[in-house]
Amino acid sequence: MKAQHLIPLLFLVMTVSCEKEDIPKNCCSCTTPTTTSGANTLSFDLDGVTWSPCDAVKAEGKTPEITAERYRLFGYDRITIRATQQHEIASKNDNLFIIINHPSKGKINHSGEFPIGSIYLSVLSETNPRYSGQYNTINSGLPFNLEVTRFDTINKIISGVFDCTLIEDNGGIDTSKIQITNGRFDVRYN
Repeated sequence: MKAQHLIPLLFLVMTVSCEKEDIPKNCCSCTTPTTTSGANTLSFDLDGVTWSPCDAVKAEGKTPEITAERYRLFGYDRITIRATQQHEIASKNDNLFIIINHPSKGKINHSGEFPIGSIYLSVLSETNPRYSGQYNTINSGLPFNLEVTRFDTINKIISGVFDCTLIEDNGGIDTSKIQITNGRFDVRYN
């Protein structure tokens, strides 16, 4: 092969080998890109530390558990998104729930007698007891932002961004608060 033909071939090989690597499919601390393609991804920062669904029990590369379901409850439309961090001890899973009543594209309201959107985080961590407990945004009066950036009823995709402050469910005087920032989801629902 002539040298003039090798140069374009070498350039092509270098270009392909330098493409951006995909985010690992089973990474507990990876930030996922903000997408709207139904990529079945979710991540957020919990007090500045990235949280992503993962499964510590299964081999690397297994897709972590993220589910989204659309259903009717008390006569209204609802979507519930659930993401799980499966720890090595099966009873110590961390779960995030995003509940959207009357789903639509745009900002999701959080005020009123019956919230339109809410976020729950259930953490049973042995590694960080500070977060062990149930946290939510219901009637907290704390900062809350949930925006649906894509709601595609034909392809059954819902995508969005979120950040909020959650309060521990026990309601005692020492009730702790946690901060979720940089949240994003892009899921297909049933």
